[in-house]
Order: sequence, then C-alpha cells, then structure tokens
Amino acid sequence: MGISGFATFLYEYFSNCWTAVNPATETSPHQFDYVYLDANCLLYGPKTSSRSKAAFLSSLIADVDRYLRWTGPPQVVFIALDGPGASIGSLACSS
Repeated sequence: MGISGFATFLYEYFSNCWTAVNPATETSPHQFDYVYLDANCLLYGPKTSSRSKAAFLSSLIADVDRYLRWTGPPQVVFIALDGPGASIGSLACSS
C-alpha cells in the first residue's frame, strides 16, 4: 500500500538522493555509505510461491545481493519489513 504521493514528494524535494541504475550492467554511477531497502516488494511474486524455506531464502538473498551490487559496498544496510509483506515472509519461512 504505502503513503499516496510520498515517493513523488521525496523525489521532488530530495532529487539528489535518487540515482538511476542500468539494469543491463547492474551498475550505478554512485556508491553509497548508507542503503535503506524497503524489502516488502521482495516478499511478493515468485517468493510467495517458493516450495521450501531454502528456496525462499535463496531467492530473497539473491535479490538483496543484486541491490547491494548496484549501490556499491555500503557501511550500513537497513532492511525494513512491515505490514502484510512481513507476514507473508514469516509464513513462507515457517516449517
């Protein structure tokens, strides 16, 4: 869900904090010391249909790894999970 218009607000007022990533090369023109990742989107799609905890975690870790390659080696990585996405993740990871 999210806050309507919040991403637009952030982009308009803090445009110097956004950068484009070339998906073909998976590179960014910048490196970042602090990376904040809203991981709810990572818990949807193929991950919710994973047949095992190992497959779910493997897919999740591969996605996080890809994002970190895009941003360079950060000093801090903050991964946020909340709302229904966190519940889906806990269900998918339960035995």
